[in-house]
Amino acid sequence: MDLFNGALPEDKRERNKNPMIGPFDTGLPEAKCKSCKYLLRVSTPSRRMFSKCELRGVTRGKGTDHSMYYDACLEYKERD
Repeated sequence: MDLFNGALPEDKRERNKNPMIGPFDTGLPEAKCKSCKYLLRVSTPSRRMFSKCELRGVTRGKGTDHSMYYDACLEYKERD
């Protein structure tokens, strides 16, 4: 029995790929963005929290939201 009708499900790693990792970079899969010094937690007046990466730029839009669980990019620096 074929559950996916011949098509394999999309790889979760590909779907959640860090936008800071270029098409030819592998990033650092042993580290996650949550321990990087460039990850910021930004709050709104209504006290909602969003993660942003300083290297991508910080805006008020969801286009620069950055998951803490992305594999770290090559610019990763451990938080002090």
